[in-house]
Amino acid sequence: ICFTVAAVSLYDMTTSLLRRSREDLKQPEIERASFLVAALFCFNPASVFFTASYSESMFAALTFGGHALAARGFIAMSIIPWTLATHARSNGTFSSIWILLIGCGKAISKVFHIGSTSANADIPISKKVRRSLTQIAPTIIWHVIMALVVALPVLHHEKRGYEFHCLESHAELPLPNNHRPVWCSVAEGPHKFSLYGYVQRKHWDVGFLRYYELKQIPNFLLALPVLSLGIVAAVCWIGTSWSHYIAVSHVGKKGGPKNYFVELFDWAVFALNESASNEVGVRGDTEEVQEGDTPSVKVERALSAPFMLAHYAVLAGFCFVGATIAHVQISTRLICSSSPALYWFLASLCFAGGSNMVWWMKMYLIIFNFLGIVLHPNFLPWT
Repeated sequence: ICFTVAAVSLYDMTTSLLRRSREDLKQPEIERASFLVAALFCFNPASVFFTASYSESMFAALTFGGHALAARGFIAMSIIPWTLATHARSNGTFSSIWILLIGCGKAISKVFHIGSTSANADIPISKKVRRSLTQIAPTIIWHVIMALVVALPVLHHEKRGYEFHCLESHAELPLPNNHRPVWCSVAEGPHKFSLYGYVQRKHWDVGFLRYYELKQIPNFLLALPVLSLGIVAAVCWIGTSWSHYIAVSHVGKKGGPKNYFVELFDWAVFALNESASNEVGVRGDTEEVQEGDTPSVKVERALSAPFMLAHYAVLAGFCFVGATIAHVQISTRLICSSSPALYWFLASLCFAGGSNMVWWMKMYLIIFNFLGIVLHPNFLPWT
């Protein structure tokens, strides 16, 4: 049931976002692209975990369901499924990053609006700054609160674990001091403590670059396809967003060359502004529709559009965690259950690459599905 809910939510989210695209896609094109995205999810390389008794399907249903609500403009309501997703799996806290990025984008968009409005042209700069702060402060505070609510289950888990194991008043069977876990004294010290992080380090040897050993090469090879796709997806999105920024701002066409770092910062602000204007369904004044392109080309551009910054940033974050911190072999199910951007990128490759790309995509999905069905139920190493 959860697998089905996740697929339907992904379809609905993709449909909602494509309708806001600057590409002016027709309804049949939107439905075709959304169906392909949902189909890729249904046959994703970690699908064995979505049909077995694992938390991936529930987590995906809650995460994608929240994004579907947010894509329809109900971002406050999306907090409910996202918080429940964090209860199911700790990586649900990445939804907090998505919320904060959207909040920053909305704040920047409001600043741009105040600065560009003709009615504010004669207002002193100091008054413009005060007006900007007055308008963006509630936006920032509201999004920070929502992000904290989504992360609350992890914080609650840490607090409950400390109370259960370290405080006699909360323990069912109080332990004498000489039998208390070592990390209880650490938790009571000046340093911050994480029960979850301690268990991960102590029993699973999870930590930054701790998995980089020669004996783990097979696991890195197992995770290589999805990590490569995720990294390439993020890089392609950056290229698309940068090209749009260059086309709109005409950088380099006026005066001498600009400082690269200033230009990079300017692009980041521009990208955040783009993400906010489209997140609320508003078409920016800078958006241009390119005429004469085929529907496939338009769909490909729409699936990696500049306004999807938060989604591709979260995908890049998951790739970083999978490649450097977590057990690398879980990267496939980690990313497949968490990131809609992965399926958008795969769909865009199918639209851009034609029959050859579709064939390679099918081979990748079929091989990983087959290996998962054979290896996982027999307790052999898998993602």
